[in-house]
Amino acid sequence: MASRHLPDPTTHRKNLLRGSIWLAVGLVAWTTGVAAWGDWPAYRHDGRRSGVSADPIKLPLAQAWVHHAAHAPKPAWPELPAQRDVYRRVPTLGPTTTFDRAFHVAVADGAVCFGSSADDAVYCLDASNGQVRWSFTTDAPVRLAPVLVGGRVYAGSDDGCLYCLRAGDGSLLWKYRGGPEDRRLPGNGRMMSLWPVRCGVVVEEGIAYFCAGLFPSQGSYLCAVRAEDGAEVWKQKISVASQGYLVASRSHLYVPTGRTAPQAFDRRTGKDVGPLPGGGANRLAGGCFTVVVDDTVLYSAGETMGIHAATPEAVGKNEKVVFADGLRVVADGPMSYILTKDRLCALDRAHWLELGRLQAKPGKTPEDQARIAALGGTRRDFVKWEVPCVDAYDLIVAGNMIFVGELDRVTAYQPTDGRILWRGEVRGKAYGLAASDGRLYASTEQGFVHCFQTGTPSPGGPHRFEFVE
Repeated sequence: MASRHLPDPTTHRKNLLRGSIWLAVGLVAWTTGVAAWGDWPAYRHDGRRSGVSADPIKLPLAQAWVHHAAHAPKPAWPELPAQRDVYRRVPTLGPTTTFDRAFHVAVADGAVCFGSSADDAVYCLDASNGQVRWSFTTDAPVRLAPVLVGGRVYAGSDDGCLYCLRAGDGSLLWKYRGGPEDRRLPGNGRMMSLWPVRCGVVVEEGIAYFCAGLFPSQGSYLCAVRAEDGAEVWKQKISVASQGYLVASRSHLYVPTGRTAPQAFDRRTGKDVGPLPGGGANRLAGGCFTVVVDDTVLYSAGETMGIHAATPEAVGKNEKVVFADGLRVVADGPMSYILTKDRLCALDRAHWLELGRLQAKPGKTPEDQARIAALGGTRRDFVKWEVPCVDAYDLIVAGNMIFVGELDRVTAYQPTDGRILWRGEVRGKAYGLAASDGRLYASTEQGFVHCFQTGTPSPGGPHRFEFVE
């Protein structure tokens, strides 16, 4: 009889313990949807769309690889809106539906995944070299980034379905149709469902949430299904059409609509709670950008290119909200960083929000007036620094640095004073940024996904980098 090698008892116990720890980590990630250390498993990192990761990135960075898709993104809506809104006296309009300008990536377990609005597919790249591992084709454009949770990939398509794929090989595990039936029509230059999924998926605590629907006359649906098998938990017919990434807090789901303020829904039941405040006729709250920070919802980057801030208590109420010029915002610790049309600003978030809420409050008491005086009533009192930053499109925080996606480059800024630490070249407008396992990813409107990491440049351009000691 052949002899069999028996493992050392001590080593065996260590292996069992190690396996138990990794199993527990995997179960936590599956049930909560919280990103494992180093992962960036969803658009802007998580269901709150925070745009913040504690995973450190060490400078200087060099391009490790670049993936050039066969076809550039085909956005649903044109880049520029009308020049002005005469009725509401808004002289310079900004675009409100910018969610599919680039192939935004989600990264987990060495896989880089994105959806294509050009060839209707979900792609998975190897994070180490950018090579395509697999692709899965749907029946219509995939306009928003997938979510990677528990070894699975969740992606919505304009064909009206939410797909669940095995992350290892891209095989279909299940799909769920959000609308009442499979009906198609020409739309945005393509064939699409009457109930397309134009809403980024959120997967948390074993539930996948998403919206289906674009045409008010046909109705829209907010859906919650079990992440494991696609079984329906609840489905609610809603009165708004989603345009952008769904955002989840512990109690609410916020649906961006493009033209109006995000709509809030009860996360447990899907019941409509009401819209967030619109900010007044000259501070339009439309747009597809929303982020939850603690108990505050920051939203907009719409036609007036401004950031609104409101608490859940303001939902459904026609009241003033805190407002600041801006296109994108991230919050890290006590600070918020806001990207505007021409600058990057750092501000004390608590100071800004308290002052803004007091100033917007009708019928101020003497105590309110005294507190406003103590806080200081001008922008200079809460803005800690600001630096010029033009032709910029996205903003994230990774480790201890701020990264901004700009025209033909990505820039790293020092959070304490806004000093430029590093710059790297990309091809096009860097609409999408992500960071995972020490790597920085930048996606552009030309269909490029650039990967930067610590080290020397790889063969082939571009290779223009700047590093400031």
